[in-house]
Amino acid sequence: MRLTLLTLLICCVAGITLLSPISKQVSWSTGSIDFASRALPSESAAAEVQLPKRIIFLGDVFLGRRVEQLLDSNGAAYVYARVPAFSTATEYVVANFEASAPRVHLPTPEMRFRFSVDQMHLEGLSAFGVTHVSLGNNHSYDAGSVGYHETREALSREGIVPFGDQVVSTTTETLLFLEGQEVVIFGLYAVNTAPDYNLLRSRLSAYATDTYSVAYIHWGTEYVPVHTAAVEDTARQLVDLGFDLIVGHHPHVVQDIDLIAGVPVVYSLGNFIFDQYFSAPVQEGLALALSVSATSTELTLLPHTSLDARSQPRYLQGEEKQVFLDALAVRSSAMLQPAIQGGRLLLPRTAVANISQSTSIAE
Repeated sequence: MRLTLLTLLICCVAGITLLSPISKQVSWSTGSIDFASRALPSESAAAEVQLPKRIIFLGDVFLGRRVEQLLDSNGAAYVYARVPAFSTATEYVVANFEASAPRVHLPTPEMRFRFSVDQMHLEGLSAFGVTHVSLGNNHSYDAGSVGYHETREALSREGIVPFGDQVVSTTTETLLFLEGQEVVIFGLYAVNTAPDYNLLRSRLSAYATDTYSVAYIHWGTEYVPVHTAAVEDTARQLVDLGFDLIVGHHPHVVQDIDLIAGVPVVYSLGNFIFDQYFSAPVQEGLALALSVSATSTELTLLPHTSLDARSQPRYLQGEEKQVFLDALAVRSSAMLQPAIQGGRLLLPRTAVANISQSTSIAE
Protein backbone atom coordinates (compact mmCIF):
# COMPACT_ATOMS: atom_id res chain seq x y z
CA MET A 1 0.00 0.00 0.00
CA ARG A 2 1.26 3.49 -0.80
CA LEU A 3 1.04 6.58 1.39
CA THR A 4 -0.27 9.00 -1.20
CA LEU A 5 -0.10 12.76 -0.91
CA LEU A 6 -3.87 12.81 -0.63
CA THR A 7 -3.71 10.40 2.32
CA LEU A 8 -1.12 12.56 4.04
CA LEU A 9 -3.18 15.70 3.48
CA ILE A 10 -6.32 14.08 4.89
CA CYS A 11 -4.46 12.81 7.95
CA CYS A 12 -2.89 16.21 8.62
CA VAL A 13 -6.25 17.94 8.43
CA ALA A 14 -7.83 15.33 10.73
CA GLY A 15 -5.01 15.59 13.27
CA ILE A 16 -3.98 11.95 12.87
CA THR A 17 -0.41 10.81 13.40
CA LEU A 18 1.33 8.50 10.98
CA LEU A 19 4.40 6.42 11.69
CA SER A 20 6.76 4.75 9.29
CA PRO A 21 8.97 2.08 10.86
CA ILE A 22 12.73 2.31 10.58
CA SER A 23 15.01 -0.27 12.14
CA LYS A 24 16.77 0.41 15.44
CA GLN A 25 19.86 -1.14 16.99
CA VAL A 26 20.05 -1.75 20.74
CA SER A 27 23.11 -2.81 22.73
CA TRP A 28 21.42 -4.38 25.75
CA SER A 29 24.61 -5.86 27.16
CA THR A 30 26.14 -2.47 27.86
CA GLY A 31 22.92 -0.62 28.53
CA SER A 32 23.64 1.81 25.70
CA ILE A 33 20.88 2.56 23.23
CA ASP A 34 21.41 3.56 19.63
CA PHE A 35 18.44 3.90 17.34
CA ALA A 36 17.51 5.86 14.24
CA SER A 37 14.83 8.51 14.44
CA ARG A 38 11.62 7.66 12.64
CA ALA A 39 10.33 10.01 9.97
CA LEU A 40 7.45 9.95 7.54
CA PRO A 41 8.79 9.05 4.11
CA SER A 42 8.14 11.03 0.99
CA GLU A 43 5.57 9.69 -1.48
CA SER A 44 8.28 8.16 -3.67
CA ALA A 45 10.12 6.62 -0.73
CA ALA A 46 6.89 5.26 0.77
CA ALA A 47 6.44 2.83 -2.11
CA GLU A 48 9.81 1.25 -1.21
CA VAL A 49 9.11 0.89 2.54
CA GLN A 50 8.24 -2.62 3.68
CA LEU A 51 5.21 -2.13 5.88
CA PRO A 52 4.77 -4.07 9.14
CA LYS A 53 2.67 -7.23 9.07
CA ARG A 54 1.12 -7.11 12.53
CA ILE A 55 0.37 -5.02 15.62
CA ILE A 56 1.34 -6.09 19.14
CA PHE A 57 -0.87 -4.78 21.95
CA LEU A 58 0.63 -4.62 25.44
CA GLY A 59 -1.10 -3.82 28.71
CA ASP A 60 -0.23 -1.25 31.35
CA VAL A 61 3.28 0.21 31.43
CA PHE A 62 4.50 2.34 34.35
CA LEU A 63 8.18 3.32 34.48
CA GLY A 64 7.98 5.25 37.75
CA ARG A 65 8.08 4.58 41.47
CA ARG A 66 9.82 1.21 42.14
CA VAL A 67 10.33 0.56 38.42
CA GLU A 68 12.23 3.84 38.21
CA GLN A 69 14.46 2.69 41.07
CA LEU A 70 15.18 -0.55 39.21
CA LEU A 71 16.04 1.35 36.03
CA ASP A 72 18.26 3.83 37.86
CA SER A 73 20.10 1.03 39.66
CA ASN A 74 20.40 -1.52 36.85
CA GLY A 75 20.33 0.44 33.59
CA ALA A 76 17.83 1.46 30.93
CA ALA A 77 17.44 -2.06 29.53
CA TYR A 78 16.78 -3.84 32.83
CA VAL A 79 12.99 -4.24 32.71
CA TYR A 80 13.10 -5.37 29.06
CA ALA A 81 15.92 -7.88 29.45
CA ARG A 82 13.81 -11.07 29.38
CA VAL A 83 11.61 -10.20 26.39
CA PRO A 84 13.16 -10.06 22.90
CA ALA A 85 13.13 -6.52 21.53
CA PHE A 86 10.43 -5.94 18.95
CA SER A 87 11.30 -5.23 15.31
CA THR A 88 9.72 -2.05 14.00
CA ALA A 89 10.38 -3.33 10.49
CA THR A 90 7.79 -6.08 10.96
CA GLU A 91 5.44 -4.94 13.73
CA TYR A 92 3.94 -1.96 15.47
CA VAL A 93 3.84 -2.15 19.26
CA VAL A 94 1.12 -0.38 21.23
CA ALA A 95 1.09 0.07 25.02
CA ASN A 96 -0.92 1.94 27.64
CA PHE A 97 1.45 4.54 29.12
CA GLU A 98 0.11 4.77 32.67
CA ALA A 99 1.67 8.04 33.81
CA SER A 100 2.71 11.54 32.97
CA ALA A 101 6.28 12.36 31.91
CA PRO A 102 6.52 16.11 32.56
CA ARG A 103 9.58 18.26 31.95
CA VAL A 104 10.07 18.67 35.72
CA HIS A 105 9.99 15.15 37.13
CA LEU A 106 9.16 14.49 40.79
CA PRO A 107 9.68 10.81 41.62
CA THR A 108 6.53 9.05 42.79
CA PRO A 109 6.80 8.02 46.46
CA GLU A 110 5.75 4.59 47.69
CA MET A 111 1.98 4.14 47.96
CA ARG A 112 1.28 7.39 46.14
CA PHE A 113 -0.77 7.53 42.97
CA ARG A 114 0.25 10.74 41.24
CA PHE A 115 2.38 8.96 38.65
CA SER A 116 5.43 10.64 37.15
CA VAL A 117 8.06 9.14 34.84
CA ASP A 118 11.50 10.57 34.15
CA GLN A 119 11.73 11.52 30.46
CA MET A 120 15.17 9.91 30.28
CA HIS A 121 13.52 6.48 30.54
CA LEU A 122 11.43 6.99 27.40
CA GLU A 123 14.49 6.27 25.24
CA GLY A 124 14.63 2.71 26.57
CA LEU A 125 10.93 2.19 25.85
CA SER A 126 11.49 3.26 22.25
CA ALA A 127 14.63 1.18 21.87
CA PHE A 128 12.71 -1.86 23.12
CA GLY A 129 10.42 -1.40 20.12
CA VAL A 130 7.30 0.33 21.45
CA THR A 131 6.02 2.52 18.61
CA HIS A 132 2.72 3.88 19.96
CA VAL A 133 1.34 4.58 23.43
CA SER A 134 -2.13 5.55 24.56
CA LEU A 135 -2.58 8.42 26.99
CA GLY A 136 -6.30 7.73 27.31
CA ASN A 137 -6.05 6.75 30.99
CA ASN A 138 -6.57 8.08 34.51
CA HIS A 139 -2.91 9.04 35.05
CA SER A 140 -2.06 10.97 31.88
CA TYR A 141 -3.03 14.25 33.55
CA ASP A 142 -1.28 13.59 36.88
CA ALA A 143 0.98 16.58 36.12
CA GLY A 144 -1.91 18.67 34.80
CA SER A 145 -2.68 19.76 31.28
CA VAL A 146 0.83 21.16 30.81
CA GLY A 147 2.31 17.84 31.91
CA TYR A 148 0.06 15.95 29.49
CA HIS A 149 1.33 18.01 26.55
CA GLU A 150 4.94 17.78 27.76
CA THR A 151 4.48 13.99 27.86
CA ARG A 152 3.25 13.94 24.27
CA GLU A 153 6.20 16.05 23.17
CA ALA A 154 8.75 13.91 25.04
CA LEU A 155 7.36 10.69 23.59
CA SER A 156 7.39 12.15 20.09
CA ARG A 157 11.05 13.16 20.47
CA GLU A 158 11.88 9.51 21.15
CA GLY A 159 10.01 8.34 18.07
CA ILE A 160 6.98 7.03 20.00
CA VAL A 161 3.59 8.13 18.68
CA PRO A 162 1.26 9.31 21.49
CA PHE A 163 -2.48 9.08 20.97
CA GLY A 164 -5.57 8.94 23.14
CA ASP A 165 -7.04 11.29 25.72
CA GLN A 166 -9.59 11.28 28.51
CA VAL A 167 -12.09 12.75 26.05
CA VAL A 168 -12.70 12.08 22.37
CA SER A 169 -10.69 14.65 20.44
CA THR A 170 -8.49 15.15 17.40
CA THR A 171 -5.68 13.31 19.23
CA THR A 172 -7.79 10.28 20.13
CA GLU A 173 -6.79 8.07 17.20
CA THR A 174 -3.73 7.05 15.24
CA LEU A 175 -3.65 5.56 11.74
CA LEU A 176 -1.29 2.66 11.01
CA PHE A 177 -0.41 1.06 7.70
CA LEU A 178 0.03 -2.69 7.60
CA GLU A 179 0.80 -4.69 4.50
CA GLY A 180 -2.40 -4.42 2.48
CA GLN A 181 -4.50 -2.90 5.27
CA GLU A 182 -5.09 0.41 7.05
CA VAL A 183 -5.79 0.18 10.79
CA VAL A 184 -7.07 3.04 12.94
CA ILE A 185 -6.67 2.72 16.73
CA PHE A 186 -8.70 4.87 19.12
CA GLY A 187 -7.23 5.45 22.59
CA LEU A 188 -10.38 5.72 24.69
CA TYR A 189 -11.13 6.38 28.35
CA ALA A 190 -14.19 4.95 30.12
CA VAL A 191 -13.42 4.65 33.85
CA ASN A 192 -16.64 5.65 35.64
CA THR A 193 -17.74 7.41 32.47
CA ALA A 194 -18.49 6.67 28.82
CA PRO A 195 -16.91 7.96 25.61
CA ASP A 196 -18.84 10.46 23.56
CA TYR A 197 -20.46 7.98 21.18
CA ASN A 198 -21.80 10.63 18.82
CA LEU A 199 -18.36 12.17 18.40
CA LEU A 200 -16.83 8.71 18.02
CA ARG A 201 -19.33 7.88 15.29
CA SER A 202 -18.40 11.07 13.49
CA ARG A 203 -14.66 10.34 13.66
CA LEU A 204 -15.12 6.75 12.55
CA SER A 205 -17.14 7.88 9.55
CA ALA A 206 -14.08 9.77 8.25
CA TYR A 207 -12.42 6.44 7.36
CA ALA A 208 -13.09 4.14 4.46
CA THR A 209 -15.42 1.24 5.26
CA ASP A 210 -12.58 -1.27 4.79
CA THR A 211 -10.32 0.49 7.34
CA TYR A 212 -9.90 -1.84 10.30
CA SER A 213 -10.84 -0.08 13.56
CA VAL A 214 -9.65 -0.90 17.09
CA ALA A 215 -10.93 0.51 20.37
CA TYR A 216 -7.97 0.41 22.79
CA ILE A 217 -9.83 1.39 25.93
CA HIS A 218 -9.13 2.17 29.59
CA TRP A 219 -12.07 0.80 31.58
CA GLY A 220 -13.32 -1.73 34.09
CA THR A 221 -12.88 -2.71 37.72
CA GLU A 222 -9.40 -3.26 39.10
CA TYR A 223 -8.13 -6.66 40.23
CA VAL A 224 -11.16 -8.76 39.21
CA PRO A 225 -10.69 -11.57 36.65
CA VAL A 226 -13.93 -11.06 34.72
CA HIS A 227 -15.59 -8.01 33.21
CA THR A 228 -18.57 -6.19 34.71
CA ALA A 229 -22.01 -5.62 33.21
CA ALA A 230 -21.26 -1.89 32.85
CA VAL A 231 -18.14 -2.61 30.79
CA GLU A 232 -20.08 -5.02 28.59
CA ASP A 233 -22.66 -2.31 27.93
CA THR A 234 -19.86 -0.01 26.76
CA ALA A 235 -18.45 -2.79 24.58
CA ARG A 236 -21.85 -3.30 22.93
CA GLN A 237 -22.06 0.41 22.18
CA LEU A 238 -18.63 0.29 20.54
CA VAL A 239 -19.60 -2.75 18.50
CA ASP A 240 -22.73 -0.94 17.33
CA LEU A 241 -20.51 1.93 16.19
CA GLY A 242 -18.62 -0.48 13.93
CA PHE A 243 -15.37 -1.30 15.72
CA ASP A 244 -13.68 -4.49 14.51
CA LEU A 245 -11.75 -5.22 17.73
CA ILE A 246 -11.90 -4.03 21.35
CA VAL A 247 -8.84 -4.32 23.62
CA GLY A 248 -9.04 -3.19 27.23
CA HIS A 249 -6.68 -2.17 30.02
CA HIS A 250 -6.83 -0.64 33.55
CA PRO A 251 -7.87 -3.61 35.77
CA HIS A 252 -4.16 -4.60 36.19
CA VAL A 253 -5.09 -8.27 35.74
CA VAL A 254 -5.97 -10.31 32.68
CA GLN A 255 -9.73 -10.59 32.19
CA ASP A 256 -11.91 -12.80 30.02
CA ILE A 257 -12.30 -12.67 26.24
CA ASP A 258 -15.75 -12.33 24.69
CA LEU A 259 -17.42 -12.24 21.29
CA ILE A 260 -20.16 -9.65 20.75
CA ALA A 261 -21.96 -9.77 17.42
CA GLY A 262 -18.87 -11.39 15.94
CA VAL A 263 -16.46 -8.76 17.34
CA PRO A 264 -13.71 -10.03 19.68
CA VAL A 265 -13.50 -8.19 23.00
CA VAL A 266 -10.35 -8.67 25.09
CA TYR A 267 -11.52 -7.05 28.31
CA SER A 268 -8.11 -6.53 29.95
CA LEU A 269 -4.50 -7.31 29.05
CA GLY A 270 -3.30 -6.77 32.62
CA ASN A 271 0.10 -5.32 33.47
CA PHE A 272 3.12 -5.50 31.19
CA ILE A 273 5.64 -3.51 33.27
CA PHE A 274 4.44 -2.26 36.64
CA ASP A 275 5.50 -2.17 40.29
CA GLN A 276 2.60 -4.12 41.72
CA TYR A 277 3.77 -7.28 43.50
CA PHE A 278 0.99 -8.11 45.99
CA SER A 279 -0.56 -11.01 44.05
CA ALA A 280 0.17 -13.42 41.20
CA PRO A 281 -2.50 -12.01 38.83
CA VAL A 282 -1.00 -8.47 38.88
CA GLN A 283 2.34 -9.96 37.86
CA GLU A 284 0.86 -11.83 34.90
CA GLY A 285 -0.25 -10.26 31.65
CA LEU A 286 -1.27 -10.90 28.09
CA ALA A 287 0.22 -9.47 24.92
CA LEU A 288 -1.94 -9.66 21.83
CA ALA A 289 -0.61 -9.98 18.28
CA LEU A 290 -3.08 -8.76 15.64
CA SER A 291 -2.86 -9.70 11.97
CA VAL A 292 -5.54 -8.43 9.60
CA SER A 293 -6.64 -9.26 6.09
CA ALA A 294 -9.54 -7.98 4.03
CA THR A 295 -11.73 -10.78 5.39
CA SER A 296 -10.27 -11.98 8.69
CA THR A 297 -8.94 -11.07 12.12
CA GLU A 298 -6.18 -13.22 13.60
CA LEU A 299 -5.29 -12.83 17.29
CA THR A 300 -2.30 -14.63 18.80
CA LEU A 301 -2.25 -14.78 22.61
CA LEU A 302 1.15 -14.21 24.24
CA PRO A 303 0.91 -14.58 28.03
CA HIS A 304 3.77 -13.38 30.18
CA THR A 305 4.82 -13.25 33.83
CA SER A 306 7.18 -11.34 36.10
CA LEU A 307 6.51 -13.44 39.19
CA ASP A 308 10.07 -14.72 39.24
CA ALA A 309 11.74 -11.34 38.61
CA ARG A 310 10.00 -8.16 39.67
CA SER A 311 8.95 -5.88 36.79
CA GLN A 312 10.88 -8.06 34.30
CA PRO A 313 8.28 -9.85 32.15
CA ARG A 314 9.05 -13.00 30.19
CA TYR A 315 6.79 -14.97 27.87
CA LEU A 316 5.28 -18.14 29.28
CA GLN A 317 6.32 -21.36 27.57
CA GLY A 318 5.24 -24.98 27.51
CA GLU A 319 3.12 -26.26 30.37
CA GLU A 320 2.96 -22.95 32.26
CA LYS A 321 1.63 -21.24 29.14
CA GLN A 322 -0.99 -23.94 28.68
CA VAL A 323 -2.11 -23.64 32.32
CA PHE A 324 -2.56 -19.89 31.83
CA LEU A 325 -4.51 -20.29 28.57
CA ASP A 326 -6.73 -23.03 30.03
CA ALA A 327 -7.65 -20.80 32.98
CA LEU A 328 -8.35 -17.86 30.67
CA ALA A 329 -10.53 -20.06 28.45
CA VAL A 330 -12.67 -21.24 31.39
CA ARG A 331 -13.71 -17.69 32.29
CA SER A 332 -14.18 -16.56 28.68
CA SER A 333 -16.96 -17.02 26.12
CA ALA A 334 -17.80 -20.72 25.62
CA MET A 335 -17.61 -20.20 21.86
CA LEU A 336 -14.01 -19.09 22.13
CA GLN A 337 -12.71 -21.60 24.65
CA PRO A 338 -11.06 -24.08 22.24
CA ALA A 339 -9.38 -21.27 20.32
CA ILE A 340 -8.13 -19.59 23.50
CA GLN A 341 -6.69 -22.90 24.72
CA GLY A 342 -4.85 -23.13 21.41
CA GLY A 343 -3.54 -19.57 21.78
CA ARG A 344 -4.95 -18.36 18.46
CA LEU A 345 -8.27 -16.88 17.33
CA LEU A 346 -9.08 -16.65 13.64
CA LEU A 347 -12.34 -14.81 12.96
CA PRO A 348 -14.12 -13.43 9.91
CA ARG A 349 -14.33 -9.65 9.89
CA THR A 350 -17.83 -8.55 10.83
CA ALA A 351 -17.79 -5.55 8.52
CA VAL A 352 -17.14 -7.88 5.59
CA ALA A 353 -19.08 -10.98 6.56
CA ASN A 354 -21.94 -9.27 8.43
CA ILE A 355 -22.00 -12.19 10.81
CA SER A 356 -24.02 -12.66 14.00
CA GLN A 357 -22.96 -13.86 17.41
CA SER A 358 -23.32 -17.43 16.17
CA THR A 359 -20.05 -17.02 14.25
CA SER A 360 -17.92 -20.15 14.13
CA ILE A 361 -14.34 -20.02 15.34
CA ALA A 362 -11.64 -21.37 13.06
CA GLU A 363 -8.24 -22.61 14.13
